Amino acid sequence: MLSRQRKMRRRARSDVAGSKILAYSRVCSVVAARSATRGLVHAWISTRASMALRNCHNFHDFRRLAKRRLPGPIFDYIDGAADEETTHRRNTKAFESCDLVPSVLRGVGSVDLSVTAMGQKLALPVYCSPTALQRLFHHQAERAVAAAAAKYGTMFGVSSLGTVSLDELRKAHDTSQIYQFYFHKDRGLNRAMLQRAKDARIDIMMLTVDRLRVGTANAIFAQTFPYRSG
Repeated sequence: MLSRQRKMRRRARSDVAGSKILAYSRVCSVVAARSATRGLVHAWISTRASMALRNCHNFHDFRRLAKRRLPGPIFDYIDGAADEETTHRRNTKAFESCDLVPSVLRGVGSVDLSVTAMGQKLALPVYCSPTALQRLFHHQAERAVAAAAAKYGTMFGVSSLGTVSLDELRKAHDTSQIYQFYFHKDRGLNRAMLQRAKDARIDIMMLTVDRLRVGTANAIFAQTFPYRSG
């Protein structure tokens, strides 16, 4: 009888201890879940903050930000290349093999980055190349590119598939301007486009002659965002 009572007491104490352990485990689970949630929220906030334009410091940062902001087909149109992207990889590798050789012991009291390219004096050794359909990925389109080029004293290009007129851009900015010209089968259209470029006082004509057909990547994009090619 006494042995049975002792066993019952031990079992009761064990049940109480088990209940306390279970309750403690539940509390720990809740705390852990809340901490994890806070961690996820902080990580999300940190990611959002890190993806802001002011935190972009190189090409890769801008690319990641564009991928988050743009619809998939539009990002692929800008970022992708044709077919297996072999030429894209070769070009990238070629640029990676280039070294910048600094001029040492020259003084930095007067730094001059200006260059002359295609007969145009530029304040920077870079310029904004022509890109088609810019309004797809920025509401100001070529207006924004032209304003940035004018601000930093370099030139910019406008594609034959541009979304802002050459005349409007020339009236807004007096900086050097390139017009990328696609030669069409319609000779009348060619003459009209060339006349528009002349009237807008385009500084440089950039003739594209290797576009026999739309590349595979662009053809996929065109199924979603159709446009006519000459």
